Amino acid sequence: MPFWNQTLRRWPALLSALLALLLLPCAVHASGNDVETPYREMRLAVWTPRHVTLRASQLHVLSTAGRLPVVRLQSPSAPTFIFVALDFSSDPNASRIARGALQRWTVHLPRNQYVGLVSLDGGLRFIQEPTRDGPRLEREINAISLANRPGLLTQLPKLETFVSRLERRGNIRAAILCVTDSNVYSYRAGYGAPTINGSDQNDLSRVFAGRDLQIKTDQVNQQLLRAQAPLFIVHVAPGNDALNLQYRAGLTQFAQATGGDSWFADNWDQIVPQLELAITRMDTFSLAVVRAPRSSRPLRLSYSLAGAPLPGRLRAVNDAGGTK
Repeated sequence: MPFWNQTLRRWPALLSALLALLLLPCAVHASGNDVETPYREMRLAVWTPRHVTLRASQLHVLSTAGRLPVVRLQSPSAPTFIFVALDFSSDPNASRIARGALQRWTVHLPRNQYVGLVSLDGGLRFIQEPTRDGPRLEREINAISLANRPGLLTQLPKLETFVSRLERRGNIRAAILCVTDSNVYSYRAGYGAPTINGSDQNDLSRVFAGRDLQIKTDQVNQQLLRAQAPLFIVHVAPGNDALNLQYRAGLTQFAQATGGDSWFADNWDQIVPQLELAITRMDTFSLAVVRAPRSSRPLRLSYSLAGAPLPGRLRAVNDAGGTK
């Protein structure tokens, strides 16, 4: 039986085991069989023109540590797990339109794609294991309701850790599509706490408005530099005030940190086109597995094919940091 079919058949057990590993990360380092070496495989998202069939031997990957050997290349046609992370908490109309677009997409999945559903509401909750069963995905998406609070900032790094481990251990191509209507003022952490004295220009709370949000987004961004799976974010109801614009910039950084991309629908008419752009973008990346030196500092990366530059992930940290 081909490896891929075996993987799908034992998916429930694999999911349980990896979730346990996610909750107890220290168990990874306790193994006596884990031998530290100065090099470690790293997975990097890279894009090529649609008409080009890319081979590992043709791709040049340069970094601040020198040229990185490409061990193998997983093309857009390779078997792919796509985890759709749903984070709806503020706009019922926007979420309804987004759910409808996702349902139409899952009914006509390409033959190599398997979609799993994850809720970020109140913790990381796996609703549906990766499947090609369109009607089942349609039912599960339809059953999703608005949460009390958004979970993207707190749960996204955990999801990336899980998917990156799955990708590494299963030797598969994987991606995350996060669809959210989150408003920065709805987070439990209170990033939009009001100014104590709005009439006092010397009030320090005015000087440091948005500081807590900046600290949080910086933390998440540093965690995502260690991720392996590209992240694609579609915000279907972004706010336009100063703090939400800062939040939007943070989401853009999250996607870029993993080699993914982000889209923001400023009105309901833009939701479906933006989701379609995200899905098309997700369909076209290759995953380059390179051999890179371990480092806790970000490596700066560039890619080329026959001397022509290619778009791809620009920075990555290659240490154990959650993706072992």
